[in-house]
Amino acid sequence: MTVQLTILGLNQIGLSIGLSLSAHTDQLHRVGHDRDSGSHALAEKMGAVDETRLLLRDSVQDADLIVLCQPAAQSIETLQLIASDLKAECVVLDTSSSPVAFLKAAAEILPQNVYALSFVPAIAPQYLLESPLDSESAHADLFKNSTIAISSSTNATTGALQLATDLATLMDANVMYSDPFEIGGLLAGAETMPQMAAAALLNAVTSQPGWHEGRKLAGSTFALTTLPAEYQPDLKAAAASLLLEQDNNLRVLDNYLAALNQLRALIVAENSEALEQWLKSATEAREEWLTARATREFEHVNEKVEIPTVGETFGRLLGIRKRKPKDK
Repeated sequence: MTVQLTILGLNQIGLSIGLSLSAHTDQLHRVGHDRDSGSHALAEKMGAVDETRLLLRDSVQDADLIVLCQPAAQSIETLQLIASDLKAECVVLDTSSSPVAFLKAAAEILPQNVYALSFVPAIAPQYLLESPLDSESAHADLFKNSTIAISSSTNATTGALQLATDLATLMDANVMYSDPFEIGGLLAGAETMPQMAAAALLNAVTSQPGWHEGRKLAGSTFALTTLPAEYQPDLKAAAASLLLEQDNNLRVLDNYLAALNQLRALIVAENSEALEQWLKSATEAREEWLTARATREFEHVNEKVEIPTVGETFGRLLGIRKRKPKDK
């Protein structure tokens, strides 16, 4: 049986998912769609999809599995547009950093026989320093040996959860099952905070009178530090997504402000030794993180969800036997 997989959003994540599945076209038919139809030709040329469809409604027709590769607010808007066009037993996976908001909206919008899950992929360590907006940022091995965090809605069947796991397996990724609230909190610090910090730095520096001359001296440090501000080209969707995770975003902003106030206090106190230790702690934390991401030597964490043996045919559509998740 061939499964129709529809990818909505032909960005780095969407294209890479399609590329990672290129060896399984005997099991999957990959349909692509993006609001910017100009990206359709590139997706087909790269071999990331088997076909693209111009209309959103046509793209999801007869889909067994839909992957949303969009900002959270846009994903929710997409759900509203496609809900009436989805066939029974369809599974919708969302890759955005707002799992709680998405799953809550999905429960209100989707029919009871359509299942929504959060499906958040981390990229492989060798690509961490690439800009996701670069035209060549999509890779077939973008998720290889990395982690995909899966959270399910309350009505999702074990078959739907198994299908999401099977997809991650075909992408050569490791699965981490978790509560959506936990994942949302982690993503607020790891994904959203850098974008907010970059935007804040830009507004703080470029609004000063001296920026007219300072911009002549701004170099690679400024360019690299502010790069995350560009990662959400759809500013309306980005702003709406920030509000979807208001509590988490305010929490990480408070933590960030506390760290800045600590730095300010050390500078005011002219405490060179404490400043050196403050900088050292940050440097060591980054080195530890990069090493762990490269070696996958993470501290043991108990699994939050275990998939029971699946009896339904739907749960084994891809014909992949469940493997034990490697990411602990």
